[in-house]
Parts: sequence; structure tokens; C-alpha cells
Amino acid sequence: MHAVESVVIEWTHQIREVLKKDSAQPLLEGLNPIPYVEMEFWKVKSQNLECIYDQVDTVSRHSVSVSSNFPDLLWAWKTVKDLGILVGLLTGHTTLNRI
Repeated sequence: MHAVESVVIEWTHQIREVLKKDSAQPLLEGLNPIPYVEMEFWKVKSQNLECIYDQVDTVSRHSVSVSSNFPDLLWAWKTVKDLGILVGLLTGHTTLNRI
């Protein structure tokens, strides 16, 4: 049981780190990022959340149900996944990818 608790604590830290990252950070730092930077941000955020979600889901299937402890993860993962679909569509229709 201690191992599961340790993993849950680690996931909590990972989730907080991923969720607190802001796509506007380059602008706040005075940079003028191209649209590709925004698209890449959401792609990476989606991949990070999906990885954590997959880990939580795997452990939930084999152990105690820990996924109910992470409603924010599920919401964030679904939201970012939807944004990823939108970004993918935009990426295919823009010439601003890597200017």
C-alpha cells in the first residue's frame, strides 16, 4: 500500500507541474513567439497529461481505484486532447508553422 501512496503523491506533483504551465509564458517574458510555439506547447502538454493518465489508469485497473482521486487530471487531459485536435487541424491549414 505504501508503494501506491508514493506513486499517487508523485502523480499529484506531476499533474500540478503540467497544469500550472501557461502557454502565455513566452509573452509574459517579453518574447514574440510564432504560432508554431503555441501549437507545440499544447502538443507537449497533451502528451504529458496522456502519459500520466495512462499510468493512473493502468494502476487503477490492477489495484485500488486511484483515478477517482484525480478528477482534475481527467478533465485536463480531455480538454487538452480536444485542443490537440484543434491544433492539429490548424497546423495542417497554416503556413506559419516554422517561420
